[in-house]
Amino acid sequence: SHVGRGTHYYDKESMRHFEVKTKSVTKWMIQEYDYVKIPEDELGEFYSGDSYILRWEYQLNCTGRELNGNPSKHNLTGRDRCAYFCWQGKDATANEKGAAALLTVELDQEKGPQIRVTQGFEPPAFLNLFKGSFIIHQGKKGIEKTRYRLYMCRGNVINESHLIQVTCSMRQLRSRTSMLLIDTEKGQIYVWHGAKSLKHTKSICLEIANSMVAKNNPYIFSSEDINVKVTEINEGDEPKSVID
Repeated sequence: SHVGRGTHYYDKESMRHFEVKTKSVTKWMIQEYDYVKIPEDELGEFYSGDSYILRWEYQLNCTGRELNGNPSKHNLTGRDRCAYFCWQGKDATANEKGAAALLTVELDQEKGPQIRVTQGFEPPAFLNLFKGSFIIHQGKKGIEKTRYRLYMCRGNVINESHLIQVTCSMRQLRSRTSMLLIDTEKGQIYVWHGAKSLKHTKSICLEIANSMVAKNNPYIFSSEDINVKVTEINEGDEPKSVID
């Protein structure tokens, strides 16, 4: 069934509007030739060296409007449906990628559709599952990370926005986007805006940074007791501490 961008879509043939309602999302991480269920609070955390399977349970509800323009009272609630996403990190081994595809078939007891998702080519319906909390870290989960991390912000709306970790270097900065530089030990988030970064890009990047403050992400910061702070920086006005 067509789900648009994962939130709603309009069927021109039947002239009906469908709302996509997410009921649950379950996530597993591939380890060698087996899978491990991931806690709900880690739903949006991904690593480029790993592969994952996600089960999306949803409903397609048909909605419409009366002749006076008000919402129709005769909305139809659809049956429960599910789909499986097999997400593969760009640095994952060929064995793990193959295991992920095979294990997706094993987990799919409902015989729902199975979609392979490659890092960097995530469809909107997949990104909408995370509501702006989708983050791709470099390497494999469990490997010790560096103190400073640099993330590029991608997406034009908050529900489809996400962060991708890149090498922490001045060469990675781009004038047409906004990025996050994070000091994981001191709990400092620098929101860096390129000179040509669009207004909505700046707003989305700042919103993601503020959500990190509220969550105090344990997969980024070294301690849960850190008082996380956010500082905005414009291209050309970087303090010496950031440049160093």
